[in-house]
Amino acid sequence: MNIKKQSLLIYSLLLSIFVASCGSGQASDIKPAPLTATIIPTETFTPLPTFTPTSTLSPTPSPTPIPAIGDTLRSDNWEISIIEAAYRKNFSIAGTVYTPRPGYMVFDVIVKVNNLNFASNPSTSANNDVVIDAQGKAQLATCWGAHDVVKSQGKDLQELIFIGCQTGNIYTMKIENESYIRFLFTIEDTNLGKTISFKFEDLPAVPFVINKQ
Repeated sequence: MNIKKQSLLIYSLLLSIFVASCGSGQASDIKPAPLTATIIPTETFTPLPTFTPTSTLSPTPSPTPIPAIGDTLRSDNWEISIIEAAYRKNFSIAGTVYTPRPGYMVFDVIVKVNNLNFASNPSTSANNDVVIDAQGKAQLATCWGAHDVVKSQGKDLQELIFIGCQTGNIYTMKIENESYIRFLFTIEDTNLGKTISFKFEDLPAVPFVINKQ
């Protein structure tokens, strides 16, 4: 076989291979690259964190009201109300008129008292019924006297007689029925117009102000 025929034979063979691999209507063995889908993430809702208190707040307690003249105070043993607290220029005992020394003043405190536990607690002591002055100092009464309320009807409460004074020896007052007790106090006149308080036995002190009439 000469060179010309040999070249023609090689050309024919290559042409046959090309037609076999790329002929019209025949699928190619080359596959397209797979598509890569870009997935957009769905927006999700993240709830806010739940607040957990570190301590439990207690309600603010209401302040205890301050008692006043005319209010009724009670304990296991006593029920009282202050009827009045009044300035006196002077006072009398058994017909003798007394005037306070310079620098001092006198005033009455009239209290209505009901004994709630007479069987075990029949009396009140003048040593337990005091005035607390503007400086916080407790002052005992100068004189005192208890009178049955029913028997005192129609009487001037500021003229109820005294049954005991600091110069005597009667300091306890038997309270069997509802009674008025008249206390007379002598304290420094620097307390005029200032808040002072009266305290009876185990009950809270009641504040008031004494002014000249």
